[in-house]
Amino acid sequence: MNTIHSPEPSRRRGALALTAALAGATLLLGGLARAANVPVPNGDFSSSGNVGSIGGGVLGASATDAAIGSGPWTGTYFGALGLLVPPTLSISPGEAKIGGLLGVNVLGIVNNGGYFSQTLPVTYEAGKRYTVTARVSVTGVLDLGAIARGNVGLALRANGATLASTKTAPPQLVSLGTVGVNEYQIQLRHDVTAPVAGNVDIQLLGTPSGVLGVNLLGSATYTRVTLDASAIDPVAGAVIAIDSSTQSATVGQPFARPLTVRVEDALGDPVPNVAVTFSAPTAGAGAVLTATSVQTGPDGVATANATANTVAGAYTIGVSVAGATPAIFPMVNTAGAPASVDAFGDGTAQSADVATAFPAPLLAKVRDSYGNPVPGVMTTFSVPASGASAALSASQVPTDADGISAVTAVANALPGSYTATVQVAGVGQPSTFALRNTLPIGTTIEEGGGGSQYGEAGGAFRCALEVAVKRPDASPYAGLLVRFTAPAAGASATFFDGTNSDTPLTVATGADGKARVQAIANGIEGDYQVTAELAGADGYPPVVFSLRNLAAGSLIFTDGFDSPCRPFP
Repeated sequence: MNTIHSPEPSRRRGALALTAALAGATLLLGGLARAANVPVPNGDFSSSGNVGSIGGGVLGASATDAAIGSGPWTGTYFGALGLLVPPTLSISPGEAKIGGLLGVNVLGIVNNGGYFSQTLPVTYEAGKRYTVTARVSVTGVLDLGAIARGNVGLALRANGATLASTKTAPPQLVSLGTVGVNEYQIQLRHDVTAPVAGNVDIQLLGTPSGVLGVNLLGSATYTRVTLDASAIDPVAGAVIAIDSSTQSATVGQPFARPLTVRVEDALGDPVPNVAVTFSAPTAGAGAVLTATSVQTGPDGVATANATANTVAGAYTIGVSVAGATPAIFPMVNTAGAPASVDAFGDGTAQSADVATAFPAPLLAKVRDSYGNPVPGVMTTFSVPASGASAALSASQVPTDADGISAVTAVANALPGSYTATVQVAGVGQPSTFALRNTLPIGTTIEEGGGGSQYGEAGGAFRCALEVAVKRPDASPYAGLLVRFTAPAAGASATFFDGTNSDTPLTVATGADGKARVQAIANGIEGDYQVTAELAGADGYPPVVFSLRNLAAGSLIFTDGFDSPCRPFP
């Protein structure tokens, strides 16, 4: 609602004086203003018993406090004798209207007029400030001049005597605000500093003086009348948070809603012109405030804005006034976008026997650019697709409230070292875990046959080169990889496993725990050694085979060195 305030008082306050007074006005309407605390019977004109119409008719007619229905509002009207018909005062459901206001220029300006009035069943109290407010609609544009000349306005009376009126009150005690098209809100304030005899009497004015032609509003319709009584010099009793629901903001960003409080006295009325202190935590999660000390306005309201600091977490901002019950605002700083993902804990470098679970989970923590943990972010864990690797409990896991995600890992059947990774979309650098699959203590690898033999250059050795791997309980160990290696130069051989031919050549142990190859001698005569070792397994000495390449056609023995062997395959 737009608010305009009254001008400096004078007997005839003209439009220029009214306009000049606008800059000095301070009283505000609407917004967070406290609801009226003095009941005004039928203040909204909804009572069917108060419906009726008086006035109009005979030139110069008048009446004082004439009944309108069964009350409580009454009407007073007057017309210029022999010149003007008095206005019509009518109350219909929801409104009270003063219509037919006229003016004539006969040796000067003469106006008719009237007003609604009601005497309340309460007396004035010394030390109290009485504020009467009314909504009014007019047939034209309502301005301060019309109020100053009494065309529309309010008054407070006692025992027939006017204590305050919008026609005569100082500018700081009168205000005019725009509510809608041709609808306004008028407010009159009066301080009672000494005892006053009589009850509170409210008037709704339509008593123009010195108004003619375009300056005269022909009618005024009142729709809502309220009255508030508060202390003239209120003492702060409580700080009330306006909308104290928890609000959140990303670290480093402003909160959407301002921190607004209303300082009230013991009766719940606003306390203006007091210092309000806003306090945020000095360590950890907190906020940067636009002000830490704010003076309350006429409505007792003080406001500060907050921006989340760079630490994520929940906290409260306290608001206090000396001698008053404080208020708090619950706040939450939320983490920013993921900026890093880091492996941590005992699982970053660990080993486990093949086909068994790793002792520690793989833990990752996601942080924003300020180092705050970021919850609810999907992390992706991955391991090698072949060779020594592991089976993970999940490939994608969201971070928890502490920004942590975790998976468990079970080593596959192949020994060896490898790397597991964790990454987050939008974060360029993944983090790694150094894992190793080991063989159980007591695992053995030994020659199974073909240990020493001759072969003709360029031909196949008759006996298979065989390696046997056993578990600690001496049972066959299937599925392990054995790498056969021959010299890279001179007398040597290549290997054949029935499908592939190469040197070196890696072959898996079968169900019997054995890996075997056939050696094919190269064309160079001489003695040499072939080794076979478990791929990825440390601490296990290789099995050594002694071979000799003989000249073609010179092989005398057909079964190695005079002893039978297992031919390949």
